[in-house]
Amino acid sequence: MSKSLSTGAAFKMAAIKPLITKPALDSSVLNNYSPILHLPFISKILGSVLGPILFSIYMLPLGDLICSFSINFYSYADDTQIYVAINQNDQSVLSNLEGGLPPGWMAGWITRNFLFVNQ
Repeated sequence: MSKSLSTGAAFKMAAIKPLITKPALDSSVLNNYSPILHLPFISKILGSVLGPILFSIYMLPLGDLICSFSINFYSYADDTQIYVAINQNDQSVLSNLEGGLPPGWMAGWITRNFLFVNQ
């Protein structure tokens, strides 16, 4: 059960309709049902439009942190990739990266901002 429904907090209005998981299951057994939330139409639109925008705004400081080390990055949806262009004849970029980044610089930022790294 949703925490907001059990505590009485009114975050969203939703109609919950139980739906039997598989047609062959016994309809008299409560565990054979899954709760289906029917949110109002506007709520779905706002969530699908605002969610990605708000997440992008939330992630802006990460781009600033990455750029402060002269590293390039690319973000798409909830994925951020860092990359460095390296000239085959000039390996100084690698040595600057290896010697210049404090240990755990990215992991520290991620932890402080309540995010998780994919394993």
